[in-house]
Amino acid sequence: MKIELFVPGWPAPGGSKTRSKWGVRPANKRTAEWMNTVAFHAKNDYRGELLACPLKAYFVFTMPRPKNHYVASDPAKGLKANAAKYHTKMPDLTKLIRSTEDALKGIVFVDDCLITRTYGIKQYGENTGARIIIRTLTKEQP
Repeated sequence: MKIELFVPGWPAPGGSKTRSKWGVRPANKRTAEWMNTVAFHAKNDYRGELLACPLKAYFVFTMPRPKNHYVASDPAKGLKANAAKYHTKMPDLTKLIRSTEDALKGIVFVDDCLITRTYGIKQYGENTGARIIIRTLTKEQP
């Protein structure tokens, strides 16, 4: 089985927490918004049963480009020849995966511990968000 989703938006990391007198919350202020967006799109795009078997997950996170990637800082003038393809700044790829997996828990799969293989890419692009592919693994797959 293969499930494909695209979640538009600005991906935010998960993992780090802040404690206060009101409880524990994600350290990044955008994390809750990102996880809610992922959950919303997953609920709308996936209506199957919760997966409860070994899974393989692919994540392609497309981050917004900074203005200095464009000629004269103007997107209408196009990208500079030396503009980076891959996003090599914070947040970490693994933390982006963590927040996205956590948001899919209880919607697509029973628990993210079922994911036994993960593949991820963090790149720059115009269509920001995350492309997510979840596949079930069978005994025949190496």
